[in-house]
Amino acid sequence: MREVLARLPALRFGFEEENRAWNEWRFSCGPAAICAVLGLTPEELRPYLPGFPGWMSPSKMVAALDALGARSSDPRKEWPELGVVRIQWIGPGSTRAFRRQQAYRHTHWVACHWPRRKKHDPAPAEPHHIFDVNAAAWLPFVEWDRRIVPLMIEGRKGATGEWDLTHGYEVRRPDVFAAPPAPVTAPECKPVQQSLFGGAL
Repeated sequence: MREVLARLPALRFGFEEENRAWNEWRFSCGPAAICAVLGLTPEELRPYLPGFPGWMSPSKMVAALDALGARSSDPRKEWPELGVVRIQWIGPGSTRAFRRQQAYRHTHWVACHWPRRKKHDPAPAEPHHIFDVNAAAWLPFVEWDRRIVPLMIEGRKGATGEWDLTHGYEVRRPDVFAAPPAPVTAPECKPVQQSLFGGAL
């Protein structure tokens, strides 16, 4: 077990850093998943998320991973070996997702370490692990599903307790991250010259 844990990306933040970043710039599950899988702190990631609104759509996730130079796959509906995954909570009372206009309010990002068994390799595949912002730790998948998922769907009206994987992005950990995007600044406004008759020249 220790050998498996040693192969997981090392975390460089915990609940204290998560809470501070939430208070300062609305750090949430998407940024936490990126930090976990790439070994970043919230403050190291922040420049790559200019104007972060507190939530992360798939397009925002792609933009962040591309800015970091870390995305190595297009989205797939499967667990990447090492990457980030978007979860859709299912409801109400069926296998269909919430209506489209509501669906984004019922999604969640996690990081995953999902080793696959090599072909013709007699050794069993390593256990699968999930990082969740609500645990601030890597957890075995079965533990995440048993402990964290019920907490996430508690209070969601009509939620069935089921979930679906909608987007999975494989990531690579570059030796050096790309430079963060330059901050957007407003164009300089020059004073308007006035004519003797009151109109702008």
